[in-house]
Amino acid sequence: MSKALFRRLGVLLFAVVATLGSILPAASQVQPSYDTIRVQDGDVARLYQASILWSPLVLPTPDGGAWAFFTAQLRLPSEPGAEPTLSNFKVFSSRFDPAAGTWGAATALPGEISFGPAGVVDSTGTVHLVYTVRDSLEPDSFGQLAYIKSAGNGSWEGPTLVAASDISGHQLSPDLAIDSNDGLHVAWQDQRNVTDEQRAADASNADIFVADLNPDGTWSEPVQVSVRADAGDNGSRPQILADNDRLVLIWSTYSTTQEIGLDSAIHVQWATRPVADTAAWSEPQVLFDRGETLIGGRFLDADASATGDIVLLYGRRTETDNQIFLQRLPSGATEWSAASLIGIGNRGSYPRVTIANDGTVYTVYNLAMDDSSVKVGMLAVAPGESLPGTELAVTVGEEGQQGIPNVAVDSLGRTWVVYLHELPNGTTPSEVRVLRGALISSEPVAPAQTTLPPAASPEAEIAPEATPEG
Repeated sequence: MSKALFRRLGVLLFAVVATLGSILPAASQVQPSYDTIRVQDGDVARLYQASILWSPLVLPTPDGGAWAFFTAQLRLPSEPGAEPTLSNFKVFSSRFDPAAGTWGAATALPGEISFGPAGVVDSTGTVHLVYTVRDSLEPDSFGQLAYIKSAGNGSWEGPTLVAASDISGHQLSPDLAIDSNDGLHVAWQDQRNVTDEQRAADASNADIFVADLNPDGTWSEPVQVSVRADAGDNGSRPQILADNDRLVLIWSTYSTTQEIGLDSAIHVQWATRPVADTAAWSEPQVLFDRGETLIGGRFLDADASATGDIVLLYGRRTETDNQIFLQRLPSGATEWSAASLIGIGNRGSYPRVTIANDGTVYTVYNLAMDDSSVKVGMLAVAPGESLPGTELAVTVGEEGQQGIPNVAVDSLGRTWVVYLHELPNGTTPSEVRVLRGALISSEPVAPAQTTLPPAASPEAEIAPEATPEG
């Protein structure tokens, strides 16, 4: 993926390097081999263009396998020498067969236009997935949330709509959580409670809603959690997490009435509710404000451990550098820990975080190796520690550019890193790859500042999903 493209889309880049303020490049070591996921359209293998608007997703399963999901456009046949014609956006899925040790061909999930998958795996190994579907690109065709679940032998049950409504407008940026009783909960952006004028003007005019999957397979009535302090306040990109008998919701709030507009969230908020009471959400609280920095949107991620401890990874972009912080909410706690600075410098856009069963925190992100090379960077933070281990460029051995990664950990503690790959001399990502079992140390080292210049700060692009173009 081109460095220029990452600089245009990404902010909040950070570096973590070792020892006494030394200025060192990211470490690298031989990593396990990567796998490239191919796409199948009927009986034909297809070239494709992976979307940079939505991160890919990898979900390990209890049998040692995994599922990968990503949004892409097929490259359709065109005249020799002509620019390739692209299909509508589609969500594709591919399964890793643990017996064969290979990924199956990725196939499109239901939906004329589909994008932005979010998923979880329950205790039985069933995969639950929610994504946005549209019937067409006509202005009166709005994106709605669709839910499917795995049914064995690579098949799927569904889709069914989560919260269909004539006034919901565009339903975007879903996130899923599964509680200790395998109860499923989904949060998303929705426009049902904004004015007709706001709904027609911009998909970013939205609030945050949550619904639960009922035992009979239907969804509970959506409950709005975000509160508009001002007519221009909009909720964006929620993160929903399960902490034993409660749910925790985190989201970014943008303001169209302030000068900063969509360049940055004005603050990040959070709320909680008991798992068993769909309407008992607490009053939203501000977790942190932007101050003089840029925050929020796609530069924030969170995960919950098996015991309910929550970790939040987020960035702040200042005039001189980019900073990444780690903040924790112990299970059942009502106050967050102090934020720990784990990196600063020209690394870290599109951060993603996950927690292993032993409490180790893993993060992945875009890593600017130099002015012309972007790789996948990775950090591990040991249980109870605030400082990470040595940063690694886990795709340093691959040609071309790699970025917009995601990470998961299976029950055996092995990491799975999925990311987009751009071939040398390419201009767009043309492959999705997965690295299984990345090798990385969590032994703490001191973060040090790098002299690499920070990237430019573009608009946050909090709702590009509303108008995917084929």
